[in-house]
Amino acid sequence: MALVLIMIAGPAEAARAATVFVDIRAGSLQDALAELGRENGIEVLYAADVVRGRRAPAVKGRLTPERAIALLTGGSGVGYRITPDGVFVLFELPKSELADQGDGAVSELLVVGRRTQNADIRRTQNDIQPYTVIGARLLDVAPHDNLDQLLRERLPANGQVISPVQNVNAPVGANSAINLRGIGQQRTLVLVDGRRLPSLPSDTAGFEQSDINAIPMGAVERIEVLTATAGGIHGPTAIGGVVNVVLKRDYRGADLTVESGLSSRGDAGRGRVEARIGFTPDHGRTDVMLAASYSAAQRLTVGRRDYARRSLGWQAANGAPAFLLQQRPVNAITVRTSQGDPLRLDPAYGGAVLAGSYSFLPIGFQGSDQEKAAVLAANAGKLPADPAAGMAGDDTSLVSTPQTRSLLFSVRRRFSDHVEAFADGFSLHDRSWNYATRHPGFRSETQANAPGNLFANTVYFYFPVPGLADKKITTTDVSRATGGLIASLPRRWQASADYTLGRSILERRRDGRTIYGIESALWNGLAGPAGQPPVIPLGDYASLQAAAMAYAVPSGERTRLTTDFSSGVIRAAGPILTLPGGPLTATLLTEVRRERMPRVNYVTFGAGGRSTYATNDRTQRVTSAYAEFRAPVMAGDARFVPARGLELQLALRRDEVKTTFPDTVLTGVATTQTMATVRNTADVYTAGVRSFPTDWLMIRASAATGKTPPDITQLQELAIVPTSFGAYPFTDPERGGRPVIADGPFAVAQRGWHGIGQETGLTRSIGVVINPSGRNGPRVSIDASRVEAKGEINPIGIGGQDLINAEALYPGRVVREPLSAADAALGYTAGRIVAINGVLGNVGRTIAETVDVNLDWALPRVLQGETLLYGAGTWQPTLKTQRRPGTPWLDRVGYREDPLRWRGNAGVQWARGLLSLDLNAQYLGRSSPRFSAYSKVVAQNAAYNQTRTYTPSRLYLDLTARRRFDIPAGHGLESLNVRFAVQNLLDSSPPIVADPNNMGYDYRGDPRRRRFELSVSGRF
Repeated sequence: MALVLIMIAGPAEAARAATVFVDIRAGSLQDALAELGRENGIEVLYAADVVRGRRAPAVKGRLTPERAIALLTGGSGVGYRITPDGVFVLFELPKSELADQGDGAVSELLVVGRRTQNADIRRTQNDIQPYTVIGARLLDVAPHDNLDQLLRERLPANGQVISPVQNVNAPVGANSAINLRGIGQQRTLVLVDGRRLPSLPSDTAGFEQSDINAIPMGAVERIEVLTATAGGIHGPTAIGGVVNVVLKRDYRGADLTVESGLSSRGDAGRGRVEARIGFTPDHGRTDVMLAASYSAAQRLTVGRRDYARRSLGWQAANGAPAFLLQQRPVNAITVRTSQGDPLRLDPAYGGAVLAGSYSFLPIGFQGSDQEKAAVLAANAGKLPADPAAGMAGDDTSLVSTPQTRSLLFSVRRRFSDHVEAFADGFSLHDRSWNYATRHPGFRSETQANAPGNLFANTVYFYFPVPGLADKKITTTDVSRATGGLIASLPRRWQASADYTLGRSILERRRDGRTIYGIESALWNGLAGPAGQPPVIPLGDYASLQAAAMAYAVPSGERTRLTTDFSSGVIRAAGPILTLPGGPLTATLLTEVRRERMPRVNYVTFGAGGRSTYATNDRTQRVTSAYAEFRAPVMAGDARFVPARGLELQLALRRDEVKTTFPDTVLTGVATTQTMATVRNTADVYTAGVRSFPTDWLMIRASAATGKTPPDITQLQELAIVPTSFGAYPFTDPERGGRPVIADGPFAVAQRGWHGIGQETGLTRSIGVVINPSGRNGPRVSIDASRVEAKGEINPIGIGGQDLINAEALYPGRVVREPLSAADAALGYTAGRIVAINGVLGNVGRTIAETVDVNLDWALPRVLQGETLLYGAGTWQPTLKTQRRPGTPWLDRVGYREDPLRWRGNAGVQWARGLLSLDLNAQYLGRSSPRFSAYSKVVAQNAAYNQTRTYTPSRLYLDLTARRRFDIPAGHGLESLNVRFAVQNLLDSSPPIVADPNNMGYDYRGDPRRRRFELSVSGRF
């Protein structure tokens, strides 16, 4: 058997002592070991067969040689020992150790010798539950602006259709939005280093999913995604799954990255700068890491792409009635009759009856009224399809313009072999802005004999008003800081105690103008009530704009919401006993977490003056206890083949949620608020099993439950006290059919209910992994999952009188006073009614069924380079919701706002020496232009306007080339990494969506189209 000895002169004691700078990309283990020995003087001895076909992860930073070898060989099935003279000798681990046990149930923070702040157990793709792990192989080459874009394009299980940066018609935002399986953003838990983030505050809802978009891509070590219920591990809101972003902490050295991107059309520019430094001031007892980043983008306007023009063309050709009522302006003055009858010119212009009920006059047309009448007659029955010019259309924002900055720090200090202290934190700032048409055009009625009306009909005129564009700015700031201690305990246990403080701030600002009081001037063509000039739609366009703006008044809004966050955690982890397959390990945790949204003012101003509304002070306190166990019951070479490598997982968790908020009662005379507190308790679990019947097959299965407490706005009661029988004519059968109001005042709920229960989730998964080690062939995993959410909070659909009549069927809905002796003497069987609540209930249900496939295949060498084929795909045949029992199930797969039935991406990576190439294809299956019945959208305009009844499937290609240049010693710069990427290589256009309320394209695509990106990273 051939032996390989990599020997570079250097002191043998360096194997355990001095640190060296390591920068090795992911690839074959053989190439990684050769590079490590060649560049860092580390001596490694191994048989070629031991490492052939095995892979190594990317390893970067200033490390001891032993740490570098451990990271390269971890999970590969290769072990090592160190000879007295410092040579590393590699050997193949026995089969009983090939089950990739990882750290067992030990929190990664507590793993001895690992400098990480990840408080969760390290999860892998061969785990008992079906985790997806996005690591350096993808992060180093994927040309994405931020984590939101990465997860929308490269995680097939992410059902989020529209990114907040695309949703310019809504309150602007550039925050992340992750929606696993399409179950809902509020049911997808997002963590950073295994810890929760401060929730984003909301003026209309409760605590919302936090924002991770300002986290620099270069600071991310890996992303662990579980597309299954995880309440037993992570607690409330994890019904749909969990995304854990693990940051890089194990790093010494310095690097600087500069990145610039531009579309092939010379617009949509973007720049990013990242810097990081890691060092030890005291020879390894203390490790410090600091990182910072800044990114900004250029504004992209509607007129720079043809989506609006193509969309308007379809709308005009296929949906004239809806087009005439549309919200997107066109570059013309459009006219239609108020009754739908044919247009008829005024006798002064010939009196001809035109060939349609609508026509248009192009903006900027110069000519006499007779010439205008001729143009209107020629255009009768036709509609314009060019977007409006300027700030009424072409110059408004196609997407919001983002800007981010971040600061991250990490400190870890070893006081002794038994005690360490750590602190870490970050500040993330995400700002976005856009220009949008608050009133996309102006529409008003003009009577037949009004000056300037060339028609004998009473007509509606539509015309763009550029001066009404709004500028909207949204800023999110998310900060978090954690400090704690780690201590060694007897029997190889570790414990930690930490405390976290955080805050998120959501600030929104809108400034624009709105038109007020113009209707009468348009109706009669005369001067306005305050002396404003007449508004003549078919007159000179510049005069029309000036006249319209004479009625404009400033309008806008201001709000600044805050969430204050704190958490105290005590955890312990370690082995309990030794089983045939390895140690039975456990992690135990107790936590107290609190979030509060203080009362703030929401200010609006406009035609009606300035108004101030106060949001409600809301607090949620969660007390949790959690335990997770991993039991490798059988060894990998057990005699009973089906049980080889058998490992069990069990996680148990209890969460006690206390929510405090104000209730509101409207009496008709006064509004009163009283503070209320609601408590919910959740007992949930995660259980799973895996086994390795053969070296090339792993079987896994799991079941997990979770609960989500009611949102604060679902609990917060708003009630009206009727003052007359006519408003709420309820009668009480328990009291002789008397009117309820005759017995005294009672409250009728309009919103919220204290008795609402928690939504519950259950996921069952089963899967196989073929060739889990990835050696000598493809690694393929196939996992089938079924997620069921029960007790969803929806309107119960029952009227107040029906509740009273069937009171026993709806406990707690009708609240009464105790039956008094006097009432009993009158023959009444119940006390008087004091409150009725028939608003919300735990009546809904959602089911999602999916099959996920993942592939990794190290192919034979091509052109002397290592070749890796990879892919991930999701088939989601089922996502359906039943709003309440007895109502139809609503199918949600493949519609405009919901997950696709088929989605995936695949690629090939090729690497030789310091050069690597990556080609990735993202496939999005066919979908419908319609909204699902679940969305409750009535006007399905796109369904009528599209030239076909479906949105076709599409394929986007990304190409990345990466080259590392090593710099000779003595220059300060150790290496230079250059990356050039082309996103959407074929310049494929997103499908057009012919909906007036849409920006003209399918939001699953990137409207920038083909883009080039150049990144240069230097390591010092």
